[in-house]
Amino acid sequence: MRGTPMDDGSNHPNATDQLELEEEAQHQGKFAGLTKIGRLGAEAKRVSGTIAERLRLTGPVNAMAVLCFGRERRLSREALKNFAASIGWMAVNWCMAPVIYIAMEFTRTLYGLLSIPALPASTWETVPWPILLLISVLVKDFADYWNHRLMHMRWIWPLHAVHHSDTHVNFLTSYRIHFLESIFMDASYVILLTWLGIPPVIGAAGRMLFTLFNCYVHIDVDFGHGRLKYLLASPRLHRWHHADHPDAYGKNLAIVFPFYDQLFGTYYLPGRCDKPMGALSVDVLPYNLVAQVGLPFTRWLQMCSVSVKQVAAWAFASRWPRPRA
Repeated sequence: MRGTPMDDGSNHPNATDQLELEEEAQHQGKFAGLTKIGRLGAEAKRVSGTIAERLRLTGPVNAMAVLCFGRERRLSREALKNFAASIGWMAVNWCMAPVIYIAMEFTRTLYGLLSIPALPASTWETVPWPILLLISVLVKDFADYWNHRLMHMRWIWPLHAVHHSDTHVNFLTSYRIHFLESIFMDASYVILLTWLGIPPVIGAAGRMLFTLFNCYVHIDVDFGHGRLKYLLASPRLHRWHHADHPDAYGKNLAIVFPFYDQLFGTYYLPGRCDKPMGALSVDVLPYNLVAQVGLPFTRWLQMCSVSVKQVAAWAFASRWPRPRA
């Protein structure tokens, strides 16, 4: 017989198979030569990539990312710093709550001494509560519109500048408020709204709705409200208010009802807003919490210094006029 068992290639590898086995052994040797840290790093990268992919596809996580970090939905260093600054301001205002309360009690005492007549409680007894709640939000937004307009003027702007310091505007921006601004706003409500005599329960409910809507218009989504854009403020409209762009300065001051802006000439909505946020162009830093706490005081000192110099220069020029050539 010409063939023998030694000739059967199924029991013994040929030269090509032997070469492949050697290459595989070399590959295994190289993998075995990797350090333990290197293998752990590669595995961690693989796992983190898998988690990130799953989180990207999870609706609630996306929603929270948009609320906290905007449309970018990524944890950039700047977004995290802004997030931390907003949380820091919530803590500052919580600590300053006793000061705010004392200031409000003082304001109410002064208001009582003025003996300003108020509408009797019977005025609202026959008004259905939904209508009364709407009236409560309407008058509060009207008061806020004029407060807001005042705070965009030179001498009161330092109170409000902290709110505009956020370069990644999101729902937490609505809580980034200097405690002096809180005192200013609450005092104005005492002066402007107390005489209406709206029942306290309705007033509290209206303020709660107002606060929720204020959070809504600060989120970083491009909602424009379509045909309702003149009736209810949208995130797109209020985003222009926070744009660091000259055409948008002092615009869209109403929080809930943009027809106030239409009525008083401050409505501005050219389309989608992709302008940078914040107030860097007027030297308001977004992250330094300590500097922001002192910002109203430092700005007022600077303005007073400039004003004193201007008055002194005017007085000097009036007292000793320059001789004519």
